[in-house]
Amino acid sequence: MSYVLAALTDFCIASVILTGVMAYYKVPLTWHLLYAIPIVVILGGVAAAVALFLSAIQVRFRDMGLAMPFLLQIWMFTVPVVYPLQSVPARYRALYLLDPVAGLIEDFRQVVVHGAVPGLRSLAFCGALTIVGLTLAYAFFKSSEATMADVI
Repeated sequence: MSYVLAALTDFCIASVILTGVMAYYKVPLTWHLLYAIPIVVILGGVAAAVALFLSAIQVRFRDMGLAMPFLLQIWMFTVPVVYPLQSVPARYRALYLLDPVAGLIEDFRQVVVHGAVPGLRSLAFCGALTIVGLTLAYAFFKSSEATMADVI
């Protein structure tokens, strides 16, 4: 969880820099920017769920620690971080948006860069999926926590 908080701190610093760049290029700031707060909260929940699940898995399977950076890098290239969602063929977008991170990043881009309202249906779907995922990951972590000291 400390990594999630450190990443949130890093995000806050990067947001200050982004605000300066947006001011320099005269990108208008709108009230829709307030939608970024729930998007970041949901994204933090996804990160916490993945961290809880993978940390519990790594205790049992030590090799997972070596595979995690590779898997996370592959995951980063499968979500629209460096490319827009429109570059994904239309027939695959519904399948593509089942990953909550893809929808959240696209909604964040809509809010910050384009000054538009995010897809509220997409935001609700990602929020619900995050709550379910966080609950399951926490339950899995707590169930394996009792034997973690024995395994280590």
